[in-house]
Amino acid sequence: MKQKILSLILSLFLLASLTASTSSTMTTWAPAEVVCPICKHKNTFMQIMSYGSYIYEWPSKFQYIYWPLTDSPVLYSCAKCHYTAFMWDYNDGAKNKEDAIRKMLESLKFEGTYAKYTDIPMSQRLAIAEKVYQLLDRDDEWWCQFERVKGYHFAAEKKQEEADGARRKALSLAEKMLNQKGAGPSQKELYL
Repeated sequence: MKQKILSLILSLFLLASLTASTSSTMTTWAPAEVVCPICKHKNTFMQIMSYGSYIYEWPSKFQYIYWPLTDSPVLYSCAKCHYTAFMWDYNDGAKNKEDAIRKMLESLKFEGTYAKYTDIPMSQRLAIAEKVYQLLDRDDEWWCQFERVKGYHFAAEKKQEEADGARRKALSLAEKMLNQKGAGPSQKELYL
């Protein structure tokens, strides 16, 4: 009897340990309907449901990129007009620039048809997002992060030349900001 109780306790302990270690590395997403601010098309995008502080321990930290920027659902892309922006910018990021963005999107050649936006390669979505954000007056700090994100995703797609180029741009922007005085990211951040 004592042996069975010890065995049961050990089994429960192992199960709890496995559950804790599995859930401590999970992030969850769920579908949400989002209306495109450019063409008013109703899209189904993924939104964040849960995550934990463990995201700051993932290897991407050595590239100074943290989740959700490392995950494909973070970059929304409209199925109709292909307006593409990070999830936190998607609804409000284009304010007062809708006409300029619409005109730019009409001039783009979009390759492929995809069942859902996460099927579009990140490199293709990032190329569109880059053109969108060029119209939105972002600063050097923002572009430095964007180039690091490009480098991360290009490398994941085995596009090493493009990844290296994006990382060189990020480094150049970081060096530029290090040489400037005044407000902006800390020197420690830039050295990283």
